[in-house]
Amino acid sequence: VRERGYAVNDEELQRGFRSIASPVLDSEGDVIGAFSVGGPAYRFDLTQPRLDDVYDTLTTSLERIEEAMHHHDQ
Repeated sequence: VRERGYAVNDEELQRGFRSIASPVLDSEGDVIGAFSVGGPAYRFDLTQPRLDDVYDTLTTSLERIEEAMHHHDQ
């Protein structure tokens, strides 16, 4: 997870549910939370390159959240 930058849940916690999560970092790089996106397994394709598309969308959203948080801290 540390190397990839995200974690994947492939029906591990609930049958029929998949998700991907990534940490939210503060301005010093410390983890202060997590952001995840999930849905029904039949609509949430975890194969490559589809997973890359989901991860790109997730990281773009996280960058905006982190930027807003850092701006608020100043």
